[in-house]
Amino acid sequence: MEKSLHEQTISGQGGELIPRIGGAIAENERAGNFGFSSMTKAKRILVVDDEPGIQQSLAMLLGFDGHQVQVAGSGEEALEKFQPGAYDLVMTDFSMAGMKGDELASALKKLEPQIPVLLLTAFPPPVKPPSVDLLMTKPFYVASLREAISKLCPS
Repeated sequence: MEKSLHEQTISGQGGELIPRIGGAIAENERAGNFGFSSMTKAKRILVVDDEPGIQQSLAMLLGFDGHQVQVAGSGEEALEKFQPGAYDLVMTDFSMAGMKGDELASALKKLEPQIPVLLLTAFPPPVKPPSVDLLMTKPFYVASLREAISKLCPS
């Protein structure tokens, strides 16, 4: 998966950095609309992915929107960091070494049944696991990620 900060130069106006995950840039990102709506309350989010680049990209993008982000490199590490009430949302990759994302979601739901879990994956399972609240496929638009957060964590 491609992840980068894409530099866009506007003639006579200098450049700007545009976050991009998976090579896609949404229209609102092209227009420079990166910040979250003032109607959206910042969330406490645990991002779980075994690829450090994905962790960093998601932490950066979520941080741009004012969210507090912690990262974990595995399901096991996520369970060590997780405390009921400490997070508003958990985002996890599906295909990780050791504990898979759906297994992590099941374990988290035993600790805190109401915690929303967003499964982010390039290789989705044929059926959404029951412990997962929403599934998004990679690559995705940043606007789609924001919509998912709003849906799972209404203010």
